[in-house]
Amino acid sequence: MYRVLPRRRTDGICSQHEELSPKSLNNLRGFLQSAFSAADEAGKYNGLNPVTKVKRRKVPERAPMFLEAWEADRLLQLHPLKDIWRRLFATALFTGLRKGELLGLKKTDVHRERRQILVARSYDHGTTKSKKERIVPIADGLVRYLEAAIDASPSEYVFPGPDGEMMAEDTKVEVILRRALGRAGVVTGYRHSCRRCKAAGVEDSVQLATDASPRKCSLCGVQMWCKPMPRHLRFHDLRHTTATLILAHGGTLWEVQKILGHSDPNITAKVYAHLVPGFLETAVNRLPIGKRAKPNTAPGAHAAQRFGQPVVSNEVEAPKGKGPAPRKSFEGTGPLIWLRGQDLNLRPSGYEGDFTQPADGRRHSCFQSFRVVRRSWESTEVHIGIRESPLVWTRSGQSSRRAPYRILNAIRIAPADLKVFLAAQRAVTPLT
Repeated sequence: MYRVLPRRRTDGICSQHEELSPKSLNNLRGFLQSAFSAADEAGKYNGLNPVTKVKRRKVPERAPMFLEAWEADRLLQLHPLKDIWRRLFATALFTGLRKGELLGLKKTDVHRERRQILVARSYDHGTTKSKKERIVPIADGLVRYLEAAIDASPSEYVFPGPDGEMMAEDTKVEVILRRALGRAGVVTGYRHSCRRCKAAGVEDSVQLATDASPRKCSLCGVQMWCKPMPRHLRFHDLRHTTATLILAHGGTLWEVQKILGHSDPNITAKVYAHLVPGFLETAVNRLPIGKRAKPNTAPGAHAAQRFGQPVVSNEVEAPKGKGPAPRKSFEGTGPLIWLRGQDLNLRPSGYEGDFTQPADGRRHSCFQSFRVVRRSWESTEVHIGIRESPLVWTRSGQSSRRAPYRILNAIRIAPADLKVFLAAQRAVTPLT
């Protein structure tokens, strides 16, 4: 394996003595699989790759950690921070570049006139993680940091190491970042310890507090040593900070994808969709809990009527599995029972031949004659989805505007039921 894999990979594998996390185990599995595959290609190993039978561990998905805008400002304004680290952190915050892309950045990749950065490599590799080159614009706040880094670099790299060459991959930038965050006050708390009691083996020699105010040991009275506990951020979390602040100030997921260089937009949506302002807020606000909304209709109203459907019925509720009970009488029911609105665009009924043909020979529907049988205000309340009607031909062949409404949807009526209905209406309002 030492002959097949680079030394940096084998050293990382062999230095793991403690219990590994699921992600680290998956990385180890990937290294071993690559080792056997490379050995097979080199003719050093013949047979199946045994790592393929090892299942990948399930890695818990956690929300990305990031810095707030004021925390990022404190980090960049920290006085004890060396200039090279300040410029490196500023470039990471303003561009969202990965660690390898920053350490492999060359002066020729920075176009000052066009205010653009060409991201073409990671460390000393010939390409990036996504195998694609991309262009990242230079923000206004990054210009002074980037120009100072280029002018101070003695080599072709923007952020070189002490020898002028590319900074080593195992550079502990996370340690430098956390130390800077502690000095900048981006902490979770402070640890006050008494060195005298600790040297004497006293267990209660440490106190945790939320402030850094000086305090003395309650046992020996010596001034306690205060140490900040910075937030547990990785260097890669500066990349999350870039995406988060862009989304929080009106950016889109598409813009974040292009800046970060994700090969798949689903990766961007999966990691950062919950950071979009108002994400799923409309959905949770639809919950009726705690809202005392008044019902549109009285209790017990028909369900279809509550949803705006024109329902007119006096049917008696029947047991399950049986049809509606028959009506006892048609008297007093009015036209609303017969003219029930349905979502059926029916053609004129076949029974319209029973009526007198208009004087000009035009055909009419039997429902055009019904429009003159009831003119009360109740029609406007029930016939939802109707509009003002033009001239209507009546049974006498005369045009009239007595029917101010037109029914858009209707059902067919049997001749026997129609005669009963017309007889009931003549007793109330004579037809013209």
